[in-house]
Amino acid sequence: MQNPFSLLSVFLSGPVMVWGVSVIGLFISFGTRFVQIRMFAQSVKTVLFGMKKGQNGQISSFQAVTAALSGTIGTGNIAGVAIALAAGGAGAIFWMWISAFLGMAVKFAEITMAVRFRERKDGRFVGGPMYYLTHAVGRCTGKLFAWLCICSSFFVGNMVQANTAFGALLAITPIAPPALMCLFLVLSIVTGIVLAGGMGRIVSVTQVLVPVMAAVYLLGCIVVIVLHPASCLKALCSIVTEAFSFQSMAGGIGGSMLMQAMRVGCTKGVFTNEAGLGSAPIAHAAAECESPAVQGLFGVFEVFFDTIVMCTLTAVVILSSGVSFDAAANGISITLAAFAQTFGETARILLGVSVLFFAFAAILSWGGYGDSCILFLNGKRHARRFYHVLYAAAVFLGAVFPVLSLWELADLFNGLMMIPNLLGLILLLPVVKEETCRLNQTKTTALCQKK
Repeated sequence: MQNPFSLLSVFLSGPVMVWGVSVIGLFISFGTRFVQIRMFAQSVKTVLFGMKKGQNGQISSFQAVTAALSGTIGTGNIAGVAIALAAGGAGAIFWMWISAFLGMAVKFAEITMAVRFRERKDGRFVGGPMYYLTHAVGRCTGKLFAWLCICSSFFVGNMVQANTAFGALLAITPIAPPALMCLFLVLSIVTGIVLAGGMGRIVSVTQVLVPVMAAVYLLGCIVVIVLHPASCLKALCSIVTEAFSFQSMAGGIGGSMLMQAMRVGCTKGVFTNEAGLGSAPIAHAAAECESPAVQGLFGVFEVFFDTIVMCTLTAVVILSSGVSFDAAANGISITLAAFAQTFGETARILLGVSVLFFAFAAILSWGGYGDSCILFLNGKRHARRFYHVLYAAAVFLGAVFPVLSLWELADLFNGLMMIPNLLGLILLLPVVKEETCRLNQTKTTALCQKK
């Protein structure tokens, strides 16, 4: 029998997440006339050619994107996908796609609102859900979100990442746990040093880490697909067919399996792309940008790249390998075993290093989110320094915490963060529509000028 804590975690990460992102995502999609479809090509073009350079101490659009992506392209793309497959089957990935499609609209809206209602403090832009919730609902709701984000930074963005990276290194190297503890102690110290420099120092690290680690991981996945095209195509087909394969089962069991795949897929989809959580908008609010909606287009691309591209490639590699889910102790072990089918021991080392950098980048980004929330609540230097010390220490503690408990806490705080954020987005939907119309007018004017 599950304890009350586990039941609450399942409820928040199940019905709240699934229906929250789905319903609000539909509202925003219709309200913006499906901006994730109409403006998808524009979002890719903006990412490739429309980056604004930082001026007067502000961070650039590229730095904001890398900071946000380092929080989303974390261990959820590797361990989270494997856990979703083990718990919900191949069909869970299909529901991750559905979650991502609606999540594109949600993330567009939350980034747009974060830039629209941002403020300037100490010469820098600061913003996020805590600011637009203050405008839409009230200061108390903004404070509530800030506290939830601070708590989430310890579990979602810190300890889960550290635990997954520790497990990966433990699985692929002969290094004894005490030696690995020393490594994570060093990682804790480095985290504290980077956080002390604020968002500017964080993005200076992520702008280097994110492109390199994403390129290396994508290259590894592509090599597997090129070498095993038939099995990879079969794996891709199974994602769609198994999403609705419950007809062959007894009615009640089939419905239960479908709901399990939906819950797991949507939950892990939100964990990896963070649409609806309100975390990534904190980074985007600090960026030099053309307009709120233009910056919001980066969110459309982020969700697509994180879930539709990265998570799908991971799932295809795992499913095509035929590795047994029961044989692995955790999600990262499943993924490591899958890559080892093609690359052998070399893949284990390369993937382990990739996971370490994925985790470190996510830890830094979430530390920046938490720091921004401390600034919103208090703003005093000693409060931020205290947070930096606790956050850095959590990196070390996360390595030894029971993995199942950490994932439960991550799901719990994902759900708790989402509630006030989605409420604010619904109340601000008229403003989202207004900013989207301005984006449409700007695009139309540009086309007319070209003609």
